[in-house]
Amino acid sequence: MNELGEINNQFIKKYRYYENDIHNFFDYLSKKYNTSIDNSNILLIIRGIDTDEIKHSLQYLVEEGRYKSEETAKKYVNAIGCYFDFLKSNSAIKKCNLYDELEKNARREESYIARMMYYIEQCNELEPKKPLNIMDEDMVKMLLEWCNKQLESDEYWNDERGYKRACAALCIKMMLLYGITYRRARNLKCHQIYIQDNEIELGGFCLRFPAYLGRQMERFMKYKEKNSIYNDEGYLFTDRNGKAWTGNTSSSGIPNYLQSQFGITDLTGIIKYGISQLLLAGVNDHIVKVLTGASEDLISGCIPKTEHTNREINNKLVTVNLYYKF
Repeated sequence: MNELGEINNQFIKKYRYYENDIHNFFDYLSKKYNTSIDNSNILLIIRGIDTDEIKHSLQYLVEEGRYKSEETAKKYVNAIGCYFDFLKSNSAIKKCNLYDELEKNARREESYIARMMYYIEQCNELEPKKPLNIMDEDMVKMLLEWCNKQLESDEYWNDERGYKRACAALCIKMMLLYGITYRRARNLKCHQIYIQDNEIELGGFCLRFPAYLGRQMERFMKYKEKNSIYNDEGYLFTDRNGKAWTGNTSSSGIPNYLQSQFGITDLTGIIKYGISQLLLAGVNDHIVKVLTGASEDLISGCIPKTEHTNREINNKLVTVNLYYKF
């Protein structure tokens, strides 16, 4: 097996969620260039890959019927972007046409993400986006990995971009854990964080941080104090000058990070995951509403209908008084 084959195995081991997408991409290359991953010319082909080539690959795969919805097509686009980012850091292929296009801000028209999303939106063969479901656990694991990377060291926070990512990462982790809405998150005040007790106050409830998140929050709060990052109203999430997030989610940078890393922009799936975990843990919907700031409609869409849920309901039903008299 050559270097690229080994790199692919490493990538798939780390990102199993993208295994099928990477297989489809290399299947496209093998058919177009009459080659395989074991051939020496594959490295030359990879170096010449650019956004146009990725677009042609997606067109081919859509025509083949392998991608039928905007959602799955966006996952493919994100998989390829993630793969080439991994390739740049973990292989001897240091020059590739796609690298520069991946580094451009996703909002710029000529960037990889912007061009691919435009193609997907214009493609009539792809089914439009359906109402966002609860984020699945594989994606949650990848999202947590990204968040933890932004919070590894406060050395990353000494410029505006690094600090903004740290704020976004903490917010996303609390959305996943507590199911809080963006509105509730952006209105958090520093006095709601109790570092010594390792707790946060949400909706009148004092909730413990998991140990890892607690240490990250402690480091974040100490960094704010050390660098005099204050907001007159006491808001937790601000830029380095103390300007608080606005009601528009774009001010947090979260949608941009989600799009560039995972091909999604909506926070709803993240919030739904957090709420669904609270419901599965037995927290009643009234408390969930007070805790998270979510609407009844949003909460009602967070009850996962799985075999596990059915089994749990049946197990609880048998504890009802006079159950066996019925």
